[in-house]
Amino acid sequence: VLFRSKDELDDPRRPLSEKGRNDIEKVSSSLARLGVQPEQVNCSEKLRARETAEIIANGLSIMGGVKTIKGLAPNDDVNPVADLLCAEEKSLMLVGHLPFLSRLLSLLVISDSERPIASFQPGTVVCITRDDSIKFPAPGNGWIIKWVLSPGAIY
Repeated sequence: VLFRSKDELDDPRRPLSEKGRNDIEKVSSSLARLGVQPEQVNCSEKLRARETAEIIANGLSIMGGVKTIKGLAPNDDVNPVADLLCAEEKSLMLVGHLPFLSRLLSLLVISDSERPIASFQPGTVVCITRDDSIKFPAPGNGWIIKWVLSPGAIY
């Protein structure tokens, strides 16, 4: 999930803007209508990510709640998180930042974190899943994009 934050000059902590909060509430409502139910939401340590994760977790009544983890910052190495996802058995939602999430998606789907495969607007949710019938070099191992939901697509 990506999000819209206040300008850094307005607030260096960069919480969600009012528009960002409204967008995420719309996205959360849409996810609930679609029956999306991750077991846990992991978010970066940045305030705006935590706010986004909490809105979604509350909207979806996620039992595992929100867990803040290291390694989701904009320029962090994507390999440790890719390894975590490849080993994970439960469904997770990650709330982080660009360009990290874009690079992570590329690594998992096409095994190349430096080759962009999608462009996202703030507030976008991308659902990926493993398809064990597809074999790519590690850590790709057959991840596919199942669907994408962006605030601009919600009426």
